[in-house]
Amino acid sequence: MELILRYNGLFHWGKDYKKPMKDFLSTFMKRNRNPSDKLIEQEQERFKKTCNLIVVSLGEKPFNPRGALNAAVFDSVFVAFAKHLGSCPSDIRERYEALKADDDFNKYTRSSTTDIEVVKGRLEKAEEMLFKG
Repeated sequence: MELILRYNGLFHWGKDYKKPMKDFLSTFMKRNRNPSDKLIEQEQERFKKTCNLIVVSLGEKPFNPRGALNAAVFDSVFVAFAKHLGSCPSDIRERYEALKADDDFNKYTRSSTTDIEVVKGRLEKAEEMLFKG
């Protein structure tokens, strides 16, 4: 559940992220406590489409680059895919491999992963390398 909350919070409020992550997510939940049925339906649809696109594009377990699931890799890549559902490049697997090998991205996903600059840096890096580069 926390990973889904991280995705939602960073998808909608990533540009306004403030440390610590726990407080950021708590605030996001409080402000979205009573969503409309329409919003719930939209978010469910976006989540399902994003999951499907990631599995088709990157395989079954793409967020486990070093064995265990990496939440920082997950949130940045999942947000990037969710923002670009209608425009997945044909070379997305190669782009993802390049992202995983990128020194900056590795720095953003291995240490101080909830620092403001680190969170914003990995969100930007994932979107840039996967969908804009």
